[in-house]
Amino acid sequence: MVPVRTRTADTIKPAAVRDYTQNMGGVDHSVQMISYHPLHRKTVKYWEKLAFHLMTLVMVQSHILYNEHRRSHRKKTMQLQKFVMSVCRSLASIPEDQQAPPQPHDLNRLVERHFPSPIVVDDKKMQRACVVCYARAISGGDNHKTQKSKRKVTQFECSKCNKALCVHPCFEIFHTKEHYA
Repeated sequence: MVPVRTRTADTIKPAAVRDYTQNMGGVDHSVQMISYHPLHRKTVKYWEKLAFHLMTLVMVQSHILYNEHRRSHRKKTMQLQKFVMSVCRSLASIPEDQQAPPQPHDLNRLVERHFPSPIVVDDKKMQRACVVCYARAISGGDNHKTQKSKRKVTQFECSKCNKALCVHPCFEIFHTKEHYA
C-alpha cells in the first residue's frame, strides 16, 4: 500500500493500482482513437473480426508514431482519418491531389424513369432473387440458412438497371431510397 494524493484527499492504494494509473496513458489513448474511427465490419467469421481489429490497431499505432516523428521535426501533425486515407492512397497508388471518387452510376436509379419488366432469357421467363430483399437479409445479420428463407424470388426486373426486384414494395424502395437495405 502506498499513499496517493487525489484531488479531494490523501488516500492509500495498492502499488499496482498506482502504477497502472500512472502508466496507462498510451493504451487508453490508442483505444480511444480506435473508437472514433472504427474499421470494424459486421461478420460472422471470427477471423475476419480479428483481422479488421488488427488492421485498425496497426493504423492507429502507426499514426501515433508518425505524429511523434512529425512533432520531433516541428511539423504539423495529421488527423487519423486523413492519415488512413493517405496510406490507402499510397497503397493504391492514387495521387494525393485527386478529388474524391466520382459518385457511382447506381444513384441514377433515384432520378431517372424506370419500369418493371419480366425477366426473359432465350424466350423463357426466368426467376432471380430480389436485390432489395437480399440486401435487407444481409444487413439484418442473418446467416446463410436464414437468408434463403427470407429472400424472395421474383420474375420482374427494372428494364434500365437490370436488377431483379419485387414489383411491390421493393421496386419503389430501390428507386426512391439511396440506402435501400
